[in-house]
Amino acid sequence: MTALPSARIYVKGTDSTLESVLARTLAQGLGESAVVRIGNPDDDAGGAVVVTTDAASTPAEVMDLTEKGEHVVVLAALPSESAEAGYRRAGARAYIPMVVAAAPLVAAIGGLLTSLAETF
Repeated sequence: MTALPSARIYVKGTDSTLESVLARTLAQGLGESAVVRIGNPDDDAGGAVVVTTDAASTPAEVMDLTEKGEHVVVLAALPSESAEAGYRRAGARAYIPMVVAAAPLVAAIGGLLTSLAETF
């Protein structure tokens, strides 16, 4: 089995504390399969996973990222079907209710990384 390169994951939140906690949680949950950074992938060549909150990114901002080739996961503080539909139309790969437990988020991103690896 060939080792896959580490995925690039960018975390974008409304404040540095949230970003740090989220980045640390993802780094611990995904281990060596991902390199987690805080901020926007401005200098990225596309193909990164961007984990953002609905407060930090509007659907229009998500669309800008997806048009650049990024794969966006939106964490929703107060999820709704209409908001999810808007983010999905904008190209979000996942819309996940924000919960205290990290396991669903790590599982969703792990699944996304697996599906991305299968396309290469």
